[in-house]
Amino acid sequence: MEERPSPLKQAMSTPILAAAAQLVGEQKAVAATQAAWALVHGFVTLELAGQMRLGVPLEGLLLGVEAFVQGLRASRINGP
Repeated sequence: MEERPSPLKQAMSTPILAAAAQLVGEQKAVAATQAAWALVHGFVTLELAGQMRLGVPLEGLLLGVEAFVQGLRASRINGP
């Protein structure tokens, strides 16, 4: 039996899923959303662990997100 997401989880994921669908299509939207969540989670985890002392964490996160989005766009252009 599949668990239904809570209203909060659904409210958080709906805009990300919609953006991902625009970048990679409906079939890959869930996978792209999971990958985006993993990227952000990794940065937050490293920051909380004090591993972001060198450099500026926000700049690194923004660069990572930008590269991620460009990669998603390229995967849409280049096919499955």
